[in-house]
Amino acid sequence: MKYGVNSNLESTENPIVDTIVNECVNKDISIFLGAGASKAIGLPDMTSFWKQLYGNDFIASLVNGSRYTLDSKANLPGQTIETNKKTLMRRLIQIVSMNKKKISLDLEDIFEHICKCPFCYFDQTSIDNIAKTFYIYSLCASDNYNYKFPDVENNYKIYYEKITNWLDDLNSCISELRTSMKKFYFINKSHVEKIQTAIQIYNPLLNFSHKKISIFTTNYDTIFEAINTSKHKKELDYRFVSGIKYNDNTQMHFFDLKNYLEVESNGQIPIYLFKLHGSISWNREDEKTIVDCFPQNSADKPDIIEPVISKRPSEKEPFQQLYAIFKGALETSKVMLFIGFSFRDDHIRDLVVQRLQRQDKPFYVICVATKNNDYPDLNKHIEKLSANKNFIWIEKYFGEQETEKIILDNLKKLIL
Repeated sequence: MKYGVNSNLESTENPIVDTIVNECVNKDISIFLGAGASKAIGLPDMTSFWKQLYGNDFIASLVNGSRYTLDSKANLPGQTIETNKKTLMRRLIQIVSMNKKKISLDLEDIFEHICKCPFCYFDQTSIDNIAKTFYIYSLCASDNYNYKFPDVENNYKIYYEKITNWLDDLNSCISELRTSMKKFYFINKSHVEKIQTAIQIYNPLLNFSHKKISIFTTNYDTIFEAINTSKHKKELDYRFVSGIKYNDNTQMHFFDLKNYLEVESNGQIPIYLFKLHGSISWNREDEKTIVDCFPQNSADKPDIIEPVISKRPSEKEPFQQLYAIFKGALETSKVMLFIGFSFRDDHIRDLVVQRLQRQDKPFYVICVATKNNDYPDLNKHIEKLSANKNFIWIEKYFGEQETEKIILDNLKKLIL
């Protein structure tokens, strides 16, 4: 029987998806990891990300800032202002934060703005037309106004150059953001401290049921891949299965859903890892082929769903299939443990709400996330969800022993 039958959740007619749900999903518990889980192992949070990218004074400057101008150099009273990427990024963050109580450093807010910003997608004709418009308006505002607008084709180029420079700066800022994400979230076996921290904080959860467990995540980092290739890999009771087959004799590792089902038995419990938004190490070769660049390096152009708030699964595979497996886990598992996830992703939140509202069989959500008074938007959806009696909110930092005990106590009450 397919997992979607007689439910409000969408069913799938994809045999491999149904097989993965039936064979890889633990009927008691599945785990979902958000950005807060990555912070617990030492990856940068929002504040430290921006400080590492633009310096310690960058955040303080957001409340004041310096002027950004389309001119490469502009003489203003008492000072010279230079166009630069850091100033433009400061302005971009300030624009994103205009309707908020505090400056937003959240990458989801910023990429949401970028994705909706038409400037990022202007072609040559669009820039030409905008430049001509600027030039014509400048004539209209001058004492030498002439409705015939002489020599527009020859004289508008000054505006074209300014707008082109600005767009170059904007796209350079966005490119720098993406490059920094690759730099900060690519982890391999050389990151010994992060690996040891991850093993320490995940061991109690992954050994809780002594059975296979599925982990779903919207994170791009490669911490679990790094654990698999670290010196500790043979000491653990489990190993991670991520849809990639690694071969020490070749650097070409391909993602394939079939790899979840072709796990060699070596005495370790399989922990199935499903990256719903892709990985910093995934490189798309063509419509159907993803090559994993791990452990050598991150991908040149990672195949990821970028961190925007209003996400929808990419039409490309395997993202549709990965989301179908996640829906299957919601239908199959009795408990879904969310760690460090704000539920601002409206697609995932809607799926969880649908499942919580159904009464045909028990389903519980345990959510581990601290209250963030500085950025209340991060908590507003959790606060609403916690009104449901089957939604348990643990307002603690993940990675602390007290939090670990509370999680395990709740799991024992619900499962054992």
